[in-house]
Amino acid sequence: MDVSLIEKAAKRAGISLTSDLVQKTACFIDVLLEANQSVNLTAITEPTDIATRHLQDSWIPARFIAEGAAVIDVGTGAGFPGIPLRIARPDLNMTLLDASAKRVHFLERVIQKIFAEELLSLQENMMKQGDLDDIDFSVAASSHLSTCSQISAETSHPSFISSPIPRVIHGRAEELGRDPDHREKYDVAIARAVTALPVLAEYCLPFVQLGGLFIAMKGLDDETEEAERAIHLLGGVVEEVYRYKLPEIEASFSLVIVRKKTATSLRYPRRMAAIKRRPL
Repeated sequence: MDVSLIEKAAKRAGISLTSDLVQKTACFIDVLLEANQSVNLTAITEPTDIATRHLQDSWIPARFIAEGAAVIDVGTGAGFPGIPLRIARPDLNMTLLDASAKRVHFLERVIQKIFAEELLSLQENMMKQGDLDDIDFSVAASSHLSTCSQISAETSHPSFISSPIPRVIHGRAEELGRDPDHREKYDVAIARAVTALPVLAEYCLPFVQLGGLFIAMKGLDDETEEAERAIHLLGGVVEEVYRYKLPEIEASFSLVIVRKKTATSLRYPRRMAAIKRRPL
């Protein structure tokens, strides 16, 4: 991919340019487009559109995310916004969640490719600690990329929160949101999906710890009016609706910033059938 398109997208989104950002982002897009020929990952394939609709759009929320935050990208799909965010913000501890095994396999391939140096450092650290010994690193890396159930006593976060690379989890939000290893363990839950906001809130807010944020990436209609009851029931309050435009696109976009004020009731999230049949 033309690096000038990446540089323009980063500047427009207010992201600091580094050679590492450009190199990793270009590699990510190249792998995405190659994989997209056999697996349906994205309908956006023109370089200019990728730079605008995928990269710039994914980087806009960075301004709302605190340094060192533990972030979960719910329903990440092909890795948007999670992978571009993590590339631009190495301080973030990123978890990518998706229900599709094919997409998860793609994400694991991407991460092993673009975070190769970080994986090598991880291998060296594990060997120093005696965790690998004669274990094949490809197996260790795969294990590191998959879900982890251990909780860190110091941080109350899942132990992978301090991971040097993004973590990939194959699972459903409504199930993982009930898992004590993930429930209310993240500083930020973010989602870029066409799902209605009341439904999206029920998927995402259970992951957010008190004081944390749920960031919903929506279009011109921010859907906050119809989601007001759901957000309240789930312990959140809309703090801000940030509106923005992308180059050469007439439509406006919205970031719905929801602050977690109270713990989410154990009744939520419900099963998927109930969520879809009776949205909050």
